[in-house]
Amino acid sequence: MTTGECIQKNIAFLGNVIEHCHWSVEFNNPPSTDGTKRTMQNYRHAYNFLTMGGHGYGSRMMDRQDSATLYNCFGTAETVNGVCEKNVFYCCTGCLYRMRFEADKSIVYKQNVHIQHRGAKLGYLFDGDYPYNEESVALLKQRTIQEEPLFFVLE
Repeated sequence: MTTGECIQKNIAFLGNVIEHCHWSVEFNNPPSTDGTKRTMQNYRHAYNFLTMGGHGYGSRMMDRQDSATLYNCFGTAETVNGVCEKNVFYCCTGCLYRMRFEADKSIVYKQNVHIQHRGAKLGYLFDGDYPYNEESVALLKQRTIQEEPLFFVLE
């Protein structure tokens, strides 16, 4: 149950190198269950290098590598002016993305680079897990705002 007002705004997450982290970028503000306002406004995630998610101590020791995620919008309420641009998503034992709620579809993704092993996961895209393949990439582009993304497969 998620109750109470929560307004997150004017957040910049820029120029970071995050490696071996279970959830490299995670932001969470689920819709309220009591009708109060919950929103994320004016945020930008840019120029970050997110790499080797799920390879770190916390993931391996807890035997939870499959649930690691590089970009985890694990529940946003209303989203206004959210931008994820010019990031590199490089290999994860789990998935590159996790998106759950309708508001996650309003995030604008610009010129991000995606690199993942063949047979690994692209992400949880609103209704289930999807492999890193052409069909799933097409679905990601259909369900989200993707401007000039690049996708590479490691053999």
